[in-house]
Amino acid sequence: MQTSLKKSIEFETTFGSFTATALIGQGGAGRVYAAQDDDGVPVAIKLLNADSASKDKRKRFKNEIAFLRKVTNKYLVQVLDHGVSATSGATGPFYVMPRYEGSLRDLIKEGIAANAVIDLFSQLLNGVEAAHLLGAVHRDIKPENVLFRRLGQNLFLAVADFGVASFTLDNRETMVETSVSTRLANFVYAAPEQRRPGARAGESADIFALGLILNEMFTGDVPHGAGFKRIGDVHPEFAYLDPIVDAMTQQNPQARLPSVEAIKHRLRLDHEQSMLRQRLSVNSGNVVPDDEVDDPLVTDPVRIVDADWSDNVLRLTLSRPVNGEWISALNNMGNYSSLMGAGPEHFNLSANVATVGIAANSAQEAINYFKTWLPIATQVYRSRIIRQREDAARRELEELRRQRLRDEERLKVVSSLKF
Repeated sequence: MQTSLKKSIEFETTFGSFTATALIGQGGAGRVYAAQDDDGVPVAIKLLNADSASKDKRKRFKNEIAFLRKVTNKYLVQVLDHGVSATSGATGPFYVMPRYEGSLRDLIKEGIAANAVIDLFSQLLNGVEAAHLLGAVHRDIKPENVLFRRLGQNLFLAVADFGVASFTLDNRETMVETSVSTRLANFVYAAPEQRRPGARAGESADIFALGLILNEMFTGDVPHGAGFKRIGDVHPEFAYLDPIVDAMTQQNPQARLPSVEAIKHRLRLDHEQSMLRQRLSVNSGNVVPDDEVDDPLVTDPVRIVDADWSDNVLRLTLSRPVNGEWISALNNMGNYSSLMGAGPEHFNLSANVATVGIAANSAQEAINYFKTWLPIATQVYRSRIIRQREDAARRELEELRRQRLRDEERLKVVSSLKF
């Protein structure tokens, strides 16, 4: 919730100046302000209050700045600048980061479309995996610490707030001693080992929190205890994710999926299996064409609407244009009667006009014969369409059978893959 400041606050660094105009978040010993730089570019400033920050919190803040200044991964919030503020009411170290529109918590409250969850969760996985590969364990993964921005219709996530993260020696600016009684994570998303005094919380603690968030993004509920709302209860088509959530939220850290890479692999394989099973279910039936023909030349058969004769040429105007297949049907009717030299093959048909050379005294008789041909041609045309559709259906059925065999083979292989 953004609260406008009664008076703007100026933050100065060695080479930059930033003006904060609103408070957008606070907690513990820190605050986050909405600000802009000298060029008017929106940014956010995270301040550690000097009068309420312990020595350990200062050290953690220093490590957080050092780590985020080095990262270039788009799924991690970056530190753009940093300094120390001596302004009354805003005294302490601070850093500048890009401005985001809100957090994953806001998106969950609004409700995320089920078909959009996997893409967003994959972005979150990318951020956490990048941190792990760079030697950082976040230890406080929760929706409030995942920020988002919009670009058109797309949402982009980035992991923020490494204030309680643990870092390898390569990424640590200063040593921080963690008291046995210190709790370093939000209780709701904390792994069991984070709730036990003195227990070590490694990458598996982040994986535990990610599992809770995956379930929450679909259901709105954080899974704890028994009887919680599962993904399959709300979205049956995504029920394949429930065993993955279970594998990420095991009480024993050693029993969880071992890495973000393993989560991605499991998501891909289980999604593949789910899609294959759906296709096998769909392809298990037969394709049975019906005998209804939705074609204007069949539903509203051709008839003669006008006739004219001039210079030994009879011209008939038809009720609708005919196509090549209908003309072929007219010329291949089987048994029919006609005048000598004025059979169907002698008529020239173009769009909705039929012409034939005929003497004046035979014009009416030619019209009478042509009228008898029309229902026969329509029936031949209809039979041809049904036959073509049946042939197409047989080809489709054969392809479905071949696809089913391929899918069954693929499902058998994918189901047996171990990692």
